[in-house]
Amino acid sequence: MKAIAKYYGLLFLVALFVLAAPAEPQPLHSWEVPLRSSGRLPFHLDACQFDAGDGRTRLELAYAIELAPLPGEDSLHLSIDLSLEGGQGRLAEVHEQKHFRTGIDSPLVYLDLKSFVLQADTVVLNMTVRDHASGRSGTAETLLPLRRFGAELSLSDLFFISSIHRPGSGDMQPFLRGGLIMLPNPSRLFGMSPSSEKAWFYFEVNHLALPAEGKGSYNLRYTVSDLSGQAVRVEERPGLTIVQANSSRVESIALEGMQPGAYRLDLFLTEPGTGSSAAASRYFTVSGDASGVELALPMTPADQARYLEQLSFIATRAELDLFKSLDESGKRQFLIRFWQSKDPVPETPGNEYMIDYFARLAESQQRFKGGLTSDMARIYLRYGVPLDIERRTSNAGFSKPVEIWNYALNGSTQFVFVDRNNDGHWVLVHSNHPDEFSNHEWEKQIQ
Repeated sequence: MKAIAKYYGLLFLVALFVLAAPAEPQPLHSWEVPLRSSGRLPFHLDACQFDAGDGRTRLELAYAIELAPLPGEDSLHLSIDLSLEGGQGRLAEVHEQKHFRTGIDSPLVYLDLKSFVLQADTVVLNMTVRDHASGRSGTAETLLPLRRFGAELSLSDLFFISSIHRPGSGDMQPFLRGGLIMLPNPSRLFGMSPSSEKAWFYFEVNHLALPAEGKGSYNLRYTVSDLSGQAVRVEERPGLTIVQANSSRVESIALEGMQPGAYRLDLFLTEPGTGSSAAASRYFTVSGDASGVELALPMTPADQARYLEQLSFIATRAELDLFKSLDESGKRQFLIRFWQSKDPVPETPGNEYMIDYFARLAESQQRFKGGLTSDMARIYLRYGVPLDIERRTSNAGFSKPVEIWNYALNGSTQFVFVDRNNDGHWVLVHSNHPDEFSNHEWEKQIQ
């Protein structure tokens, strides 16, 4: 029997601030934030990747399905279908049937975790959950680039835990790590009850250097920052003894005093003996009362300029003009209502759109040459993660490198970028989107 846990959902609004830049560039489609299903049957899905050795990756998919029967129903009959598709076809699939009887006044969450060992590739992940009693369903589908773990020092993804305890009775094998039961927290939502004092996370360290003589050591530091980039927690773990080349650790974040909202966890490891280092980062959310969010929005001239820049990629011209015309109190109310209007699932504690947007905002500042002023950043922020990216080098019929971003917008939409000076500064030269620059002669002009 898998884990079933109480779900205490408390609505909150994430305060609007600029994100700190990532410690190092992340893939275009990263899992810094978890995935939430679309449809009438909600679930969260989180992916964590670990080094499986021999050039392989261990992919762990943790999911939490909300078990809330409709009025008049006292049971759920679920079918759970999960598949991974790669360049060579279907890599893995899971098909399960689950039956639950539960009261409407006691909503539960069904937790499970699936593990796969795969060769590094970019896979299409699809998960669908259907309730045969009500006809409701939920679906999540996305591209998932698998990490390539080499022989150098590295950290796994950060695996967030809702609870940790010693094994007891029952089938808890999927959650067993290092002799302890670690229940996953696929939503990465913490502080859902008064007893939630800490946010736990697990990670693995790969390829530490074993000293020939004596004892080697490494240092850990983790920082928790709010959406302004201000560090609210900094923990140091200096001089940790190297016992073996590959190891794992569990750490916790004290939640006391942390305001409701989204936070970024950055983990940094250094090995003094070799000078090597590794880093990992992910976002998580703290729930609670958000009545003080408006007061938490500073309104200095620099703050107002930053908010306007953040809005400029996704707000309409009328909305931007309205924001500029308001006084400080009006600007605060505008920001709160603007982000509330973007929330795809208002009944959940977090604003999934907002968290994802700010993750892409921080990534764009770091990844694209020219930062937020670049064409790639503007397209990435306005339209989201590309469905597919085609890369063509200068020896493939073109005089300059070309990237084509494909989206499932209006059927099929393309954005064509060219690195004209071979300096990493990509310029948009054509798109078939009606609101973007179009040049059907672009291919002839760079041949």
